[in-house]
Amino acid sequence: MNLPAYAAGGIAAAIALPLLLIVFRAMKCLKVDEGSIPAVTKDSYRTLTGIVILLQFPFLAVFGFAVALALNMCAKALITGGRDAVFVIRPEIMTWVCFGFFLGLCLAQMILLLLTKWYLGEERFAGFVYAYNLRYGFHALRVVKILYVSIIIVALLFLPLCLDAYAIFRPTEVVESPLFGLGARHHAYSNVVEVSLIIKHKAPGGNIVDRPHYEASFADRYVWCSENEMGRVNIDLASRIAEYVATACGKSVVTQKMGVCHKW
Repeated sequence: MNLPAYAAGGIAAAIALPLLLIVFRAMKCLKVDEGSIPAVTKDSYRTLTGIVILLQFPFLAVFGFAVALALNMCAKALITGGRDAVFVIRPEIMTWVCFGFFLGLCLAQMILLLLTKWYLGEERFAGFVYAYNLRYGFHALRVVKILYVSIIIVALLFLPLCLDAYAIFRPTEVVESPLFGLGARHHAYSNVVEVSLIIKHKAPGGNIVDRPHYEASFADRYVWCSENEMGRVNIDLASRIAEYVATACGKSVVTQKMGVCHKW
């Protein structure tokens, strides 16, 4: 079953919005009670809290890049296509950068807090938490934990669907498992209707996009497009794929000056 990107976004929103409402409701119930926290002055840890907040950005960059790189390597290791695979298309790096940003944000925050706790010790860390919360007027760290748990849950729900996304061109067929899709589909080259090079195409907003791409249309209404939900295939690689499919089905690549990009 293919789950379109907008449907996946809708599901993510349906999961995330109730969690966000819980967070905002919790913010009202988590006002800092100065009498229940160790007595420290408001300015005691102001510099340290500022440093920790600033360090989140380089930590996010490092851990976000590390997560994206790790996921990209996992995708390459998991999706090999087998010995008879001629071309293997996987999600482009930007897919993993999105996951890397959100998961890297969680990792950066957690590791920073662990390092701060190790540096300060239990007693002084309680004062740091108090100063951190005073900066926002509520128990910010508790809210952050709820947010990050929500992010991790949503990411783990969609990550397996992305790691199993591919298009594998074999000698007699193309096997595709779309992004946010369930299961693989097989499309034989004998069912190819047309292989096209489209010079320009009309975007959903009505704008004309002057960017050549290739498409292979099948009788079962499947269209492989070199610009798809997994990213944009390099035009040279897309040209080789198109020529391979055209040769396999005994057709020629047809050039169209204007067409519709079947990206989604």
